[in-house]
Amino acid sequence: AVVGDVDAMFLVPLDLVVNGTLSDMSQMINHSAIQRLELPSSPSPSAQAARQSSHQGSGPNSQYCAWNASSSLVAASSDNERYVAVWHTPPSSPSSPSATSWQQIKFFGHHSRPCLPLSFVDGLDSTLVWSEDICGHVCVGDALIGEKDRGWLKLPERLNKRKRKYVFQAMLHPHIDGQRVTGVASSTGGRVYVATTELLSRHTFATEWDANIHKRFPKGFRDAARQVLLGSRQPAC
Repeated sequence: AVVGDVDAMFLVPLDLVVNGTLSDMSQMINHSAIQRLELPSSPSPSAQAARQSSHQGSGPNSQYCAWNASSSLVAASSDNERYVAVWHTPPSSPSSPSATSWQQIKFFGHHSRPCLPLSFVDGLDSTLVWSEDICGHVCVGDALIGEKDRGWLKLPERLNKRKRKYVFQAMLHPHIDGQRVTGVASSTGGRVYVATTELLSRHTFATEWDANIHKRFPKGFRDAARQVLLGSRQPAC
């Protein structure tokens, strides 16, 4: 999958890249073997205003895209329209997708900053994480859930908000409210790594539930989970 300063994502057969057939974006746009997925336009007025003020053209642009492990989902983030979109292909034809088989199934909008790096979580095929360029957290979303489809993963801080302001003033740099995120990546075992200009943090997603994972949660959560499990037990006849 290839993205750039155009209003589409291109699905490129790997052999065209390996043998050097393609050398620039214009060849991708016109090649018959390459599928083109149009990037949606954000319905948010704030996103449209941001795009117009950035002078990035009349359509959405993208700098990052990612596949899930099964190649059934592909996602792209838009910096100038501030969203993440996800497409799906039926499992019967992931190796030879056609333009009609791919459908956009998810749109994560309502962001205050440009959306940049993203990655699917290993072991959770429909779960992805993404980040705005400057923030104090990364977003977590499930492409197959309708409502309440996202959460937030708070990033650790080397500097609190007040100290960061003093440091930027001392360095004569404009103050930013959050950390500048430079990368998001996933690894085996549900591990997600987030890189910022201040630190590198590792986060682990629970791909399955067991006693060891249960112990890591706060006492209040453990007590609530215990009550739910007790309430779900069927009385003996």
